[in-house]
Amino acid sequence: SPDTKQVYNRLNVQVMRNQLPSDLKMYDVLIDGLFGIGLNRLLSESWQDVIQQVNEANLPVFSVDIPSGLNAETGLAMPVAIQAHHTYIVQTYKLGNLLNHAKDYHGKRIVVDVGIAVDQKEAEARVLHYQELLHTWQRRLHYTHKYHYGNLFVYAYKTKMLGAALLCANA
Repeated sequence: SPDTKQVYNRLNVQVMRNQLPSDLKMYDVLIDGLFGIGLNRLLSESWQDVIQQVNEANLPVFSVDIPSGLNAETGLAMPVAIQAHHTYIVQTYKLGNLLNHAKDYHGKRIVVDVGIAVDQKEAEARVLHYQELLHTWQRRLHYTHKYHYGNLFVYAYKTKMLGAALLCANA
């Protein structure tokens, strides 16, 4: 697009399409943005080779939104993924940033607010942080039982798929 060309010209960077330089060691840092959040199929052997070369270069890798090779909906490697040192997640977590293989590939996760409006009411899921729950917990005394501290309410969405809700409630 014209906007992309304008940014590209302003940054004065080298972009290599569909190839890697012969020696990645000549770079100090790699920025990973190969596929974005749309990857939903297994990678071809050539893309697997690219990812393997990046991982073997042993350089700091910064991924944008999700490490390339991870499915953004499932968090599964397809079948390999970039081993990032930092992942800068655009605006909000995607399910694939949190599930399955995700934690093994993300390195340090940092959510970056880029000004995109996020409607929490329409979100399928929300990440609860430890600090949000601290005020709800009572200090536990040593000579007590788990039933002294209240009950749990589990709200499950899919009536035909209650396995996770049952596991959660039983735990």
